[in-house]
This record gives sequence, structure tokens and C-alpha cells, in this order.
Amino acid sequence: MVAPVVAAAYIVIAFLLRVLLYVLKKLLNQAAKVTTDIVKKHLAPFLADIGASIAQNLIEFIFSFATEVATDIKKEQRGSTTPKPSGSTKPTAPSRPSSVGAWYEVYTKKSILFKSVICKVCCFSNQIGGATGKAPKKETVTDKVISLWGGLRHLRQKAVQVIFALVDIVMEHKCPIKAEVIYDKKTKQPLMVAGANPPRHRFMESPGSESRVGADVIIVKDIMKAPTIDNILHWVEIKFIDSDDRPRKDQMDTYARIAGTSKLAMIRVSSTPKESDCGCKAKAVPQNTQKPSSTPQGKKTSKVNKMREVWDIVVSNAENLWK
Repeated sequence: MVAPVVAAAYIVIAFLLRVLLYVLKKLLNQAAKVTTDIVKKHLAPFLADIGASIAQNLIEFIFSFATEVATDIKKEQRGSTTPKPSGSTKPTAPSRPSSVGAWYEVYTKKSILFKSVICKVCCFSNQIGGATGKAPKKETVTDKVISLWGGLRHLRQKAVQVIFALVDIVMEHKCPIKAEVIYDKKTKQPLMVAGANPPRHRFMESPGSESRVGADVIIVKDIMKAPTIDNILHWVEIKFIDSDDRPRKDQMDTYARIAGTSKLAMIRVSSTPKESDCGCKAKAVPQNTQKPSSTPQGKKTSKVNKMREVWDIVVSNAENLWK
């Protein structure tokens, strides 16, 4: 492994994430339907400027991961208790929290539809910052660059937003999971893209003022309707514990005044099992793209496995950069 490639790996990831955010914001905030081909077409000039095969492979890998997540969602949708393209679904009864424990257990112990899917995306995003997901003990050049872009917590949250945006594109804008939906506190209405069908919330908007609030992830009852409060099954707050993003009671109280306590849930994400509601492993890579222990003689390694190997290089070898 060439040291400069390893040293640049996370800068490449952070840069690609910024490029994806820029392109998706440009495309998704218009009413026209967006496809993966359209996204890739708009990404092409940026990748050409980079001129690095690792960047192109990582983009392809992120797309393959989004496609796999979409497949996972469709599998769960075949069940009788998950949202379908039309109609509504009652949420499953939340599990009863322990009478003794942290204040936030009333949220972390709730039963959430698509929790395994959300956790899969969050664990994947938690890898930004090292294979263990931990923040660096000693500041490096890469750490300084990422800090300028909002820090690890910001990048991990944006990674979740980007992946679910790509999943929604793969599912032709009919994904029941919506990331970073902004609501007006007074009207309790979401910020939507005018004229989009199916309805689509504005991408990359931020609360921006005290009159707005953002939901990290919501799950809707009817995916053909806007994510209004009465169409929400779950409002899920994501906490990346390794980035020192701890549960805040005042924050959950604010959300409760908008959506109601019964809809609220929380998922803590960490590489430390006791602090995580997801059970993230060091490498949260797509299950369908596991690298084979050895390549049979005479057989070529698949394109997906080659992309997976690139991701392994970034995630595994770059860990030393963050110590």
C-alpha cells in the first residue's frame, strides 16, 4: 500500500461527499424526476477533474451500496406491517422501556420499522474517520481538512442524507425512509419541492433559523404523500456517539412539541457495543459484496468485488492515519 494513497483516502471520501451533496442538491430541488444515470452524468466532470480511479471506484461503490439498501427496503415492504406505495400502515407497538435507566431509553427502546436498514446506512457512514469510527486522538492534516468541512459528525450525518437520497432515486422517489426533512415550527409543515410527483422534500436544506427544525430520519405511512406530521410513522434522531454527539433532552422535547412523543425514536451509533443501538462492526460493508477469501484460478474478480477491495483499502489501511 502506497502511503500517500492511504493518507489521501479520507480526504477523497470527504471531497466526494461534498461533490455528491452539491450535485444532488442541484438535481433534487427541481420537480423533474432524477435517475442514477442523470446523477452520474453530472458527477462525470468532477471525477474527470480528479483523474483518480480510486475516486471513481468509490462513487460506484456508494451507488452499489445504495442499490443494496433499496433492495433491503423492498424486501421488508413485502411484509404486512410496512409502508406500501399507497394506503397507510399503523406502526408496530413500541417495546416498553425499562423503568430504570437513562432518560433517552424511552426513545432508544422503541420498535422502529426499517431499523435494520437505517442501522446499516448509519454503520456505513460511521466509518468516516477510521475503521473503528473513533475520532482521532491526535490531530492530523486530514483531520484539519475534515474539520474545515464541518467535522466528523457533520460528514457522517451528511453521508446518511446522501445515501438515502440515492436510495430514493433508485426507488424512483418512492422510498419510505426520508433523511433530513426540515419542518416549520409554527405551521409544522415540511419544506417541499414544488410540483414534484411523487412529493419530494427539499434536499440539503438546513433549519437555518430558530423557526425551523430538522428530522434526521423519518418513516412515512404513505410514500405517495408528503411527509406531513400526520403521515409520519417514526421521527428518528440519529446520534453518532463516536463524534461526541450525545442525546440531548431539550432537543427531543422540541421534536415532541412538533411531532408528538409517540412518533419519536432515537438510534445511537457507535463502534462501542454498549453505546450503540445498531451493533456496528468495524467494516459495515454491503453483505452482497463480501470479498471472497480467495479468487479461484482462471476466474476474474467481479467489478463489485474490485470496488469492495478499494473500500477495504480506504477503511482498513487508513485507520493508522487517525491514531
